[in-house]
This record gives sequence, C-alpha cells and structure tokens, in this order.
Amino acid sequence: SSSVSNTGRSCFFDGQGHSMARASFVLAVWCFGALTPSLAGPNPFVTLLNDIASKHIVKDLNENLPRKIKELGLDPLRVASADSNTKMENIHGLQHIVVDSIDVISVSLSDEDTVAEIHAKGHLTKNITATLFLGQNSFDAEAEGLRTKEAVLEAHIDLQQLVVKSVTIKSLSLTYDK
Repeated sequence: SSSVSNTGRSCFFDGQGHSMARASFVLAVWCFGALTPSLAGPNPFVTLLNDIASKHIVKDLNENLPRKIKELGLDPLRVASADSNTKMENIHGLQHIVVDSIDVISVSLSDEDTVAEIHAKGHLTKNITATLFLGQNSFDAEAEGLRTKEAVLEAHIDLQQLVVKSVTIKSLSLTYDK
C-alpha cells in the first residue's frame, strides 16, 4: 500500500474558507457511523455524505491536489515498481490528476480514529512520462489517456479537530481511454 500522510492538516482542505464543507463532511461521517446499524435499507446519511463529497470535497481536491503533489515531491516521482523485474523512474505528470468522483462506502466510528473507506474515480489531463525498466532494458515511455479503473482509499479522520489525518491507497487499478 502507498500512503500519503499530512499529520495535523487536512489532505482534502487547505484550511482557507473550507471549514463549512469540512464540518458538514465530518458531521455526516459521524451520523453515518452512528446510525448505520439502526437503519434498514439505503441509509439516508450515505446519500448526504456522498452529496457533500460530490459538491464540495471533489472541488477542493481538484483545486489543491496539484499543489500538494508538488509540495510532497511526488511530481516528478523518482521511482515506482510493480514487481522485482519492472520499475519506472523519473515519472512526470502526476500533478495533472483530476478527481471525477468519490463515494463513501463505509465508516467505522471511533473517538480515537474514525476510518472511512472511499471509492474514487479520476483521470489525468496530460500524459505521464517516465523511464520504464523491464529487467535490464530501459525505455522512455509515455502513457496517454490514463484513468482509474478502480481506486479504494482508506481515510483516517479526527472528528475532534475536523481534519483528515491520512489517506492510504488500499488498491488501485488503471486503464486507458483509448
């Protein structure tokens, strides 16, 4: 698993003018977690949580994620490996990600650490370039039309401070538009 942690600050919000969206999201997470066992059928709080996510959080992510990727030194990314025989180096273009949607699937409520499982969809607006190593051979590579086929994220939320403490990528599969 890959993990991006931003201890003490929200990964989703820059802290400037987004407190209402953040408070609404955290309140909805709390309600979802607290009331899920008592409701039969579709949970109205899932609908509320996903409505808040689609109207506010996706917008905030798309405004702040490119800057955050650069700040964290993830573009260019020095090395990524699929297995012991395949790796990529000098990966450029990750800052051009656009989050299309996020859906909250489950929430585990806790005083210490609330955990939400989220499915996300996204795409890149520009091509990714890298040096690809297959065994001893290396190639300059370019990926065009890259998008998520499936992405499952795990968010750890501090309900006391109303911040997302960390986001871990639990699974990720990619596909191409063409």
